[in-house]
Amino acid sequence: MTTKRSPAAAGTAEAARIVAEVDDLTWTGQPEAAIAQATAALAAGGLAPEQEAALLDLRAENHHWRGETEACAEDAQALGALARRTRSPAFGALGLRREAMIAFRRGDIDATLRMGDAALAAARESADEVIEAHCLATLGFLRAMARSDPESAPDLVRRAVPLARRLRQRQAVPVGRHQREVAAAGHQQDAVQEVPRVVARRRKLRAGEHLPEQAGRKREASLALRARQ
Repeated sequence: MTTKRSPAAAGTAEAARIVAEVDDLTWTGQPEAAIAQATAALAAGGLAPEQEAALLDLRAENHHWRGETEACAEDAQALGALARRTRSPAFGALGLRREAMIAFRRGDIDATLRMGDAALAAARESADEVIEAHCLATLGFLRAMARSDPESAPDLVRRAVPLARRLRQRQAVPVGRHQREVAAAGHQQDAVQEVPRVVARRRKLRAGEHLPEQAGRKREASLALRARQ
């Protein structure tokens, strides 16, 4: 006997499939396709708040690494609006984390650190380990690059590692990336030894060396150098 799903259940399943596809496109270096699919799904509507937040965050990730700062900022603001509407600290943390990265790219160090701290506080309030791991790693990266309390940077990233080890493979990518960046900045090389599994996960990605990072990388390297002077 075949059980028919209700239209609502079918819509939820389809939305979940789209989120998974956008996630795959994001972490296999296909930003144009990821942005297009996320945009179409968001425009169509009918998403659960969690699905809307996931698509906004993934689209922001792709805009960020393409160097499309204004588009990324729009998605960060949309996440903030969604957080206020649903009273969700998890969605708030996602938006604040994006705001912190945008502020860093724009060279506003004070706003960078303020947003980074606020993102971590919201993530802890949400009790969502995935978001907390990303916020810990991001704040560590930002403190290291901004040379603001750099001694705390490796510890922040190190605290993200136990959480990252429990994440899905592709969700661990940014945690591992920030860990290596903090270590490369010259802050306590022992941090490298703390996360071999995170690094190994990234190496296993089918297109791990082709993530859409080049445009954003050049801009952030310039800002990091300026912050150290």
